[in-house]
Amino acid sequence: MEGGSLKIRSEGLLNFLPRPSLTWISAPDTFSNSALLCQLSSSVLSAGGSVEYIDLDTTFSAYLSSGMMSVNKPEGLTVIRPQANDIHKVMAQVLSSEDDKYDLVILDSLTAFYHLCSNGRQLKNIPILMGSYIVLFKSMSMRQNSRLIVTSLLSARRVPEREGGGWTTAPTGRRIMRKISDVILEINSDNSEIDVKVVSHPDLGKKGLVYMLPLS
Repeated sequence: MEGGSLKIRSEGLLNFLPRPSLTWISAPDTFSNSALLCQLSSSVLSAGGSVEYIDLDTTFSAYLSSGMMSVNKPEGLTVIRPQANDIHKVMAQVLSSEDDKYDLVILDSLTAFYHLCSNGRQLKNIPILMGSYIVLFKSMSMRQNSRLIVTSLLSARRVPEREGGGWTTAPTGRRIMRKISDVILEINSDNSEIDVKVVSHPDLGKKGLVYMLPLS
């Protein structure tokens, strides 16, 4: 049956994600996005697994270093922070490494990727480059039997005149991610919990479910 809501812990949501799979998460703000990813990472680490976190906008790293967020068994967490001047070199190193295998790989976020690559590059070429990287990351997760999570934050975009004009908000990379993702989740939060809505899932019966996780 579609729809409905369920209050669970983060490990319950993690088990809900197939393995291997690509999950796309769109979030309205960096805090709720990082809070959810922190909980999912902790679930993997607590079970003795390993996590590779590619922190493109460095928000997750900032929350960890400030003590606002923390993960269990941090020795199993590898955080990579590419910069605008080395992002392609770092991505190539991550994608070409067959020795390091992780239970969960997080690419956070496509919004930051867009901004890191926009310097000196034609904007129209960035979605093509972004799509190429996502295909390669998904291929890697299939080979390694790992879960891959890719995130996007909402950003402003102009609405074409034929559609009424004006401005609206939409998650970065929505076109490619809608096509290639196995699971699509949308998150919202208030002061006490994160609501995770299932937009798409291989199990059609899970579509429309809303999982509620504590924010802290």
